[in-house]
Amino acid sequence: MSIIAFLISGLLLFVSMYKREKKVISPITVFYALWTFILFLSMLNLYNILKPSNEAYLLIIFMLAFFALRNL
Repeated sequence: MSIIAFLISGLLLFVSMYKREKKVISPITVFYALWTFILFLSMLNLYNILKPSNEAYLLIIFMLAFFALRNL
């Protein structure tokens, strides 16, 4: 589930970078970049801390999807 959330976040980051306005740094792009980085670190599981449940990743996917819908 973490890989799916990471791929969705990366796809939305790519789309936001492609659609960005003439601003150098868009808040939308920063939002997606931050979540892509957070999900990447979560996938690595560097310190064998408890992994998040699938419900947490599902909530993150919903959050990213609704944020993308709001920007349309």
